Amino acid sequence: MKRKNPVLGLVAALLSVQLFDIIIHVATDQVEPIRIASNALLGLWAIGTVFSLVPAKAATIAITLYLILNGWFVALHGVTNQDQGGAVRVTLFVLVGLSTALALWLKNKSHED
Repeated sequence: MKRKNPVLGLVAALLSVQLFDIIIHVATDQVEPIRIASNALLGLWAIGTVFSLVPAKAATIAITLYLILNGWFVALHGVTNQDQGGAVRVTLFVLVGLSTALALWLKNKSHED
């Protein structure tokens, strides 16, 4: 029972980052379906983890697909955002990095014995 609080905290943090990322897309009128799909994927996996609805290997699959989708987005659209004057997509890299770190931490915490 002791490990549930850290797991719930990690899930809350991960979901918050995913929702924040989606809100940024909608608020700036830059809805990017690939990125939003990656956010939804990671969020659903996190929720499934809390309720023990997903097997342990789902973590690796979800994190890998999240990174593939974001890599695909960068491959299609580049590391700069033309809608922001050609600025480097710093927010993308920060949020993907933070999401990946939180997801890996959750993966490790949720499968501790």
